[in-house]
Formats: sequence, structure tokens, C-alpha cells
Amino acid sequence: MARTGDRADVPLVGTFGGSPDFAADLTELGSEVAQLVAAPANFAALPTQKNWPGRVLPVADTGALYEWISSTWVLMCRPATAWTNLTLASGWANQATNPYAPLRWRFDQNGCLRLQGQVATRTGYGVTEAFATLPVGARPPVSVEVPVVGNGTNPRTFNSVLINTNGTLNLYGPVTAAFNMGEPVISLV
Repeated sequence: MARTGDRADVPLVGTFGGSPDFAADLTELGSEVAQLVAAPANFAALPTQKNWPGRVLPVADTGALYEWISSTWVLMCRPATAWTNLTLASGWANQATNPYAPLRWRFDQNGCLRLQGQVATRTGYGVTEAFATLPVGARPPVSVEVPVVGNGTNPRTFNSVLINTNGTLNLYGPVTAAFNMGEPVISLV
């Protein structure tokens, strides 16, 4: 296509014309528009060149929206998901009897991470021991500590779960039997 101008390297910017075949110009223009708005397959496929501040693209595998800010893609929002059970480390068990759910996670309609479930502790657990790991994409950008309630003893104990940036969940506190995650809301944006 015969395109000129000071930004001829960027799709759709410049002056179009001078081509002997106007239909060919339109075909190439359509191809460039498709490249600008097409959803990459996943985060790794987001383009690293020919971006501009404020460019927003969806990612096909998760439906999340990313914005190009200061030479990097930043997560803007993601769609709500269904609950997904987490696999527990050896010796830990779900105590998923009515009304309790197994340990699980999801994204709500605001794109926030939610955790839920009641977990039976492993005998002799250590506070540096991970009892479960969140999948990539559901991990916080900074470590987050959330309160949990230990049960199985009277009086109940107040403890916490540390959610690390690598996705591991660690229990802190004197729980003797089980603890309930409640349903903390964690913003990942």
C-alpha cells in the first residue's frame, strides 16, 4: 500500500493513496485493522511492538482485558468464573460437609479473587508449609494475609492464611483441627 507520513511504521497512521489499485489498499487496510483489534490467544501472545499508551486488548483464553501502559501490559479486568477446587498438599483434607465447601477459588464479577472452603489441618503442620497453591493467573501481585477462623476447639481461634505471590497458601496460628476460609475478596488489579 502506498502509505506516507511521519508514522508510516504504525498501522492505520499515515496518508493512504498513490496506489494504482485502490482495492489492494483496502484489503491491506482491513488486514491491519484486524491485527489491531484481534484477541491474542493468551497473555504471552500480546504484541510487544507497535503499541501505544492506552491500547486495550482482550486475551482469548481468559477473556481478561489488558492495557499497554509505560512499555508493559497491565491487567485491567477479567470476567467472572465458576468455582474451581484447589488440590491440597499431602496430609491436608477438605472438610466439605454441609454447609462447608471444599477449598476453592473463583473470580467474581468485579475481577476479584475469592477463596472459600473448610480445611482439616495436617497433624504437626509447620507455618512455612504450603497447604495449597493457586494457579498462575489467580496469584496476587503482592503477598496478602487474610483472617480465618479455626474450629474444632473451644473457644475458636483466630488465625490467618498468607497468600504468596507464587500462589502458595500458608496457615498461621494455633489451629488444632480445621479452619474455615470464609470468603475473602482479594483484588488482583
